[in-house]
Amino acid sequence: MNLRKGIKQVSIIAIVLIFASFLAIGCTPARRPVPETNRYDRMNSVYDNDTIPDRYGDNDLTYDNIPNNLGINLTLEREVERIPGVRDAVIIVDNNTAYVGIKANTRTNINMKALQTSVASKIREKMPNIVRVYVTSDPNKVERLRDYKEDIRRGKPIRDLINRIEDLF
Repeated sequence: MNLRKGIKQVSIIAIVLIFASFLAIGCTPARRPVPETNRYDRMNSVYDNDTIPDRYGDNDLTYDNIPNNLGINLTLEREVERIPGVRDAVIIVDNNTAYVGIKANTRTNINMKALQTSVASKIREKMPNIVRVYVTSDPNKVERLRDYKEDIRRGKPIRDLINRIEDLF
């Protein structure tokens, strides 16, 4: 009787161990190689809010660690340049304010106020979080705005330039 009890205990322990080993083996995740991709070379064109697809790999952060939105500015510039009558545009976005300089097409007779209104409407349509849009067509102001944008592109913090940009408008 004692031998039967020992065999029964050994067989129960063996069954429990086999069952536990099946559970342990069955629950481990399959090992698959991790694809080598980075966030700038994805096949889909979905980007994080702070990522601009310019392939520089720095998330376009300025020295004060504030995103300067160069990719957003370029996208808005292209949209504004599609407006009939606009030949060239330069845009700087700071928080909820857009500063826009436009060069009008000189070959056509254009109502400049109406053109500026349509530019502001297009920017608000593309970026609903923009509350204020300042538009200028003065060639000197447009050129200064372009210089400020170039400074930002080179890494100068927009906070250092914002007072000068606001003085233009």
